[in-house]
Amino acid sequence: MNSLQANAAFNALFNQMNGIYHEYVKQYNLTECQFWILYALNAEDRPLTQSELQNYIIIPKQTIHSAILKMIENKLITLKEKTGNRKFFILTEKGKLLSQRTVKKVIQKEISVFDAFTTEERKMLIHLFSKYIQLLEGETNEDTII
Repeated sequence: MNSLQANAAFNALFNQMNGIYHEYVKQYNLTECQFWILYALNAEDRPLTQSELQNYIIIPKQTIHSAILKMIENKLITLKEKTGNRKFFILTEKGKLLSQRTVKKVIQKEISVFDAFTTEERKMLIHLFSKYIQLLEGETNEDTII
């Protein structure tokens, strides 16, 4: 397999994986941003700031802000505390119940997938994917988009 073929195969797999997550989101009647905010709050299991959420899910600041406002309005998350200009968000009881039915199931499926790998396969997957991202970021930073 040459690099062009590997790139096509990788992109097809990556798009297939994104499609799986998109189906979860659709099934749970959430926006993608809301899903990933719930996911981040569950995975981190601590209050998170808007900035931390943005860094966790790599979505534009305004999109996160809009999703947070809607989730507060729907009583899924609440402002826990404010330290200076930093606001910390946590799940409400309603948010925790929704998380049990949604993102926690997805996280458990992800863990089950990794359980099916050997320790060496897990390390190799993480290593190669990390290397791919580092190299891709390096290529992107060197190019100027016109």
